[in-house]
Amino acid sequence: MEIIPVHSHLLTETWPIVNKHHIYEADALQIASSKHCEADILLTADKELVKASNLEGVKARNIERDAAIIQKDLES
Repeated sequence: MEIIPVHSHLLTETWPIVNKHHIYEADALQIASSKHCEADILLTADKELVKASNLEGVKARNIERDAAIIQKDLES
């Protein structure tokens, strides 16, 4: 886990994601932050965030639905 400071350039990167996927800015910020730090995986219970993340090239998994897949991802 890594804490990413929110700077204006990171916020600027969220707006195209918001517009493209029609998601909340906070969700888009999670995607932009994951891209910025080259996260291995984004874990969430938000189905729309998982969908948008994967479309943006950020591997995301639903913690409520994909426990076995997450375990496999973490082991590799």
